[in-house]
Amino acid sequence: RIDLNGQPLTANLALAQLNGYDSVAELFENLGDVASEWYVDKERRGLFLDTLLQHGSVEHFESEIYRHKTRERIWVLEDAWLVCDKTDQPLYYEGTVKDITKRKEQERFQFVLSEIIEETLRVGPGEAFYEALLRRAVQSIPGAQAGSILLFDDNHYRYVAALGYDLNELSRVTFEPHEMPRKHSAKE
Repeated sequence: RIDLNGQPLTANLALAQLNGYDSVAELFENLGDVASEWYVDKERRGLFLDTLLQHGSVEHFESEIYRHKTRERIWVLEDAWLVCDKTDQPLYYEGTVKDITKRKEQERFQFVLSEIIEETLRVGPGEAFYEALLRRAVQSIPGAQAGSILLFDDNHYRYVAALGYDLNELSRVTFEPHEMPRKHSAKE
């Protein structure tokens, strides 16, 4: 529970530990104003409070905060509801906070990885990229021992990677989209 000015009223051990403290008492000894000491982006607190006052609750509100004791930056998901007196005047709010740092790190990793892949494909990846991609694909298919990657560019398909085949021979073979590549026997 926190009052509308950002002063904590009650907390549980999970919130204390999320903030790096061993007990609720230790949290209260060190925590002053949630509004100014918790949010990395100070505007998030205002948006949280505005939403809470306007709708009476806030669901799945993501914010980057400081783990109070260590000042480490983490991500949390907040759900909160407004508690009012008999005349519907807001008294305080209460709710839950969940650490979602790992999920946010995974999302960031996936975003960066997709940017790298897009950039690599845009500028034209080299032979090592295609070879690594093919090796990984063959390893992931049970029983697979060979494979190749075809790339379409300049209105032709061409081989850019091969595993279990002679890439030097295959790289000389090109064909147009409406043609079928010729089959290679074990002798070739």
